[in-house]
This record gives sequence, C-alpha cells and structure tokens, in this order.
Amino acid sequence: MIINFIHFPILLGADNEQYTNCSRSYPCTDILDIPYPFWGGDKPEYCGNPSFELNCQGEAPIITIDSRPYRVLSINNATFTLNVAREEFWNNNCPAELHNATLDATHFQYAPNTEDLMLYYGCRAIVTELPIPSRFNCSENQITDTFGTYMAANLPSGTQFTPNANCSNGVSVRVNQTAAAALADNASGNITQVLNSGFGLVWEANNTDCQRCVGSGGRCGTNSTVAGSFVCYCPDGNYSILCNSTKISSGRYPLILLVLFLKVVR
Repeated sequence: MIINFIHFPILLGADNEQYTNCSRSYPCTDILDIPYPFWGGDKPEYCGNPSFELNCQGEAPIITIDSRPYRVLSINNATFTLNVAREEFWNNNCPAELHNATLDATHFQYAPNTEDLMLYYGCRAIVTELPIPSRFNCSENQITDTFGTYMAANLPSGTQFTPNANCSNGVSVRVNQTAAAALADNASGNITQVLNSGFGLVWEANNTDCQRCVGSGGRCGTNSTVAGSFVCYCPDGNYSILCNSTKISSGRYPLILLVLFLKVVR
C-alpha cells in the first residue's frame, strides 16, 4: 500500500483567535484597560510590544525601562503618553540606593513639560550658593546631623555647585515641570508630593501603523515569528498593516492527509 501526503494550508476564517483575544479589555490593577503596545497580566504578549510589559501584581502597574522600575499612574492612548513615577522614590525621599535613570530612546522620550530635580544627600552644611534650598531628613548610616536638599536643574547662569564639597551623594530625578516650579517658589513645599505626582513619557511603538490598523477594523499586535515586527490582527486573518491588504501567514497549517493512490500488491 502506497500513501502520499500533501499539506494544504487552511485559511483562518472569521474566528481569528488572535484578533478575538486582542479585542478584549484587559485590566491591570487600577487601570481598567491597557491598550497596545502595553501587555501583561492576562493580556498576551502578542497583543502588545515586547518592550512594554507591565507587572500587574502590585497596587499599581510597573513598567521597567532600562532596568529601572516605574510606577504607571495613567496612560493616554490618544496622545501616546503615560505618566510615571520612579518606583524607588514612591513615598520615599531617601531610597537605599541612588540611580540616575536613563531611557530606552528607541521607544520613549521625556514629555516637554518635565525637568530634572537634583536631590543631594548627606549634606552637613547649608549650601548658600543654591537658590532657595530646602531640606528633607534622611538618616545616613545612623548619622543624624546630615540632611538632604533639592533644587531644579535649570540653574541661573553662573551657578556653581559641587555635591562632594557639601554633600556625600546626589541623584537626578525627572519630575513634572509645573510641580518643580511650585516647589522652587516655596522652600517649605512637599518634595514627596512632587515625586509622587510623576512625569510624562511619550512612547513610540508603530504608532502610525497601529492607528491605520485600528481604522481598518483591526487590532494591533506583534508578529513573534518575524523578530517582533508589527502585525494587524483582523477577523479573517493577520495583515502587515491594514485589514484586507497584505496578509501574513499564520504559520499554523493543519495536516490534511489525502490518499492519492492506493495499490494493493497481491
């Protein structure tokens, strides 16, 4: 008996599993629905972009950018912006370790209404050259006569300050520009509130392609078989950008066995 097998690809019909899954609402802690390019929790990675994973296990979503965790306070899908706060500074002016954060420039930029706030630690004397410095208390190695101070990064021309001359350490933290200005005008302002108010980030993750995809009736996602490239999930299959344009193979071909010839040798 001789049996020949042929594989016939079966096209996805109206029930495209990826389209259906990516059309659902996915909450992440206090955010009721996380849009593309974000994913995490119950939302599959193929419905988002690999660089936009959210940790949904705590009291607020956490996104990690260049190895630093950020608390996500809000997401605005219309303007491609999110408001975040440094997780180690959340309700904490004096973290155990100080890190100057950097961004993944491929996907994120600071929003225009942000600036750096300089935080200095282990300061033992009033730094007179700073414009309206303000103190906050930190105990460093149980030395109680040290304090922290902060200042905006946009210093007046000619201002000079060397952290090591008066303070043992320092770090730059991004904050909302309006909040920083209010803090500079009021030396008794609440530094914790400023840090907790967060700052804006603008993201880029095939933004234009996603808008076109959604406009054609599709849902945005990532093609895991082609190095994380963009894909538009549609009811009848997967497309490169627009529904009913260039279809992408799903890569899933059920095996159909066809007996072409049967010969019985007696």
